Order: sequence, then C-alpha cells, then structure tokens
Amino acid sequence: MELAGVRPMKEQILDGVSLVPLLKQTSVLSRDAIFSHHPEYVVAYAKTPCSMVRKGNYKLIHYFGDYLDPTGCEPGRSGDLCGKFILGSRTELYDLKQDLGETRNLVHDMPQLAEELLADLNSWWSSTGAKMPRPNPNMDRSKWKWNTNK
Repeated sequence: MELAGVRPMKEQILDGVSLVPLLKQTSVLSRDAIFSHHPEYVVAYAKTPCSMVRKGNYKLIHYFGDYLDPTGCEPGRSGDLCGKFILGSRTELYDLKQDLGETRNLVHDMPQLAEELLADLNSWWSSTGAKMPRPNPNMDRSKWKWNTNK
C-alpha cells in the first residue's frame, strides 16, 4: 500500500507492517508470525477460501471449504478444471526448510504444532475482525458445471 500511495479504509483493521524496508534491504522483519487471509473462492484457479500462518520454518494452511484435489491431473491444461471435488474443510502443515515445495503434509505427524498454529490463526481472526467465508445457501452441487472426477 505504501509504495502504491494508497491509504487503508478507516473501518479496516490492518495487522501489518511496511515491507518497504525489507524490499530495500535496510531492515529485517521483526515479527514472530506472518498471517494471510483469503476468504473468497476463485473458481478459475480452483482456489478455496483459506488462511495461512507462517511461524519459524512452519506454514499452516487452513482451507474453509470444498476444494478440487488435483492429484493425478496433467499440469498446464488451460481452461479445464481437473480434480476430484472434495467436500469439507481441511488443514495442512509444512516444514518449509525441509519441504519448500509443500509436498509432505505434516498435520498428522505434528498434531500439537498444528493445533498451536490453528489457535494462533483463531486469535488473529478475532483480533483483526477477519471476514469469514459463508456457505452459499443457494448452491446446487448437481449444477456444478465442471466434471470434477477426471
């Protein structure tokens, strides 16, 4: 926002610091954790609403709802969503020092850390008044236009 010359809306609670000193390499980040929140669906990217927290080497991602599991899909297929439609939320945990590509979900191997990071997310949602995704009461899954069992 600072680089773009944009001011936040008065009613918006921002939990952030300027990244300009980091980009100019004149400072280091002095935060224990970094949070990110995306409460919307972006169908074009098969993106599910999610929140993330990065603390130390670990990154926890909490997905709020249904998603496409792309396992077995061919990469780079343009204009065609591929994957199995999975109902319900899920949480993933990665050690970015050992697994930068986020290929090994550690949520079941490290349940205590996953619970701690999820509690951090809950506190952060509360403190920032984060808008949470809401189910669409008019969603009719039988009219989902993509074949998601490819």
